[in-house]
Amino acid sequence: MNRTHNPSAIAPPFNNRYSHAVETVEEARHLFISGQIGVKPDGSIDADVEGQSEQIMENLREILASAGMGFADLVKINAYLLNAEDIPKFAAIRARHLDGGRPAMTTVVVTALAAPQWLIEVEAVAAKRG
Repeated sequence: MNRTHNPSAIAPPFNNRYSHAVETVEEARHLFISGQIGVKPDGSIDADVEGQSEQIMENLREILASAGMGFADLVKINAYLLNAEDIPKFAAIRARHLDGGRPAMTTVVVTALAAPQWLIEVEAVAAKRG
């Protein structure tokens, strides 16, 4: 099991949905997941951040499963959004999928992503023993 670090000598995480740091277990396999966008298997993409976020989380679920991992094995998530007002929307969807998991997390508001229809992109790192 990966171990979280939230030292009392520094301010706590902004909210209880992430940890300041996550330590991976000895001899863990690491999975580095490229930036995921909200494109569905048929190539379509929803026009809103909620739909794109849901699809991103499904993409992450499938990638993790292909490596014999799950959301509990995520140790780091980076999210890039076009609009600051969309952060709470993504955070709620992420929290529902992570089901109490608290990986290290960075959220950044950017001026553009690689394609104009993308409103959010998420990359992640997972680690699991064995």
